[in-house]
Amino acid sequence: MRIRIGVLVALSLAAATLAAPRVAANGTGSGILTGQGTFVLTPSGSLNYTLHAYLADMGFPVRQGDTLVYTWSVNNGSGPPVYFEIHGHPPGRYDVFFNTTSSSVSGAWTAPVQEPYMVYWRNDQTVPYA
Repeated sequence: MRIRIGVLVALSLAAATLAAPRVAANGTGSGILTGQGTFVLTPSGSLNYTLHAYLADMGFPVRQGDTLVYTWSVNNGSGPPVYFEIHGHPPGRYDVFFNTTSSSVSGAWTAPVQEPYMVYWRNDQTVPYA
């Protein structure tokens, strides 16, 4: 069984003031970045049962104070539930800021500190391939 996750993410960078010019996402007033995509999680313990990615590598260079607005679902919300977390990787630490197990999630999260941020999905289902 393959689990397909659809992800829609928007990142509001800094304060995004109306008077500021629209430029590349690298400072106050830089606007909103959006992205979406899908990926497949295979059964627990197999080669692709997790996805662990830096937000910057996904096109979202998160800085302290930036807000990540996200929506994702598994098989269009029909499940099964998967584990999800937002965490940071400062030198020598692993800081979990948000986690849940669900088949559909929407939320907003604001980066509390400056460090490299990642997202992580894990399929805990042990359904064998047919």
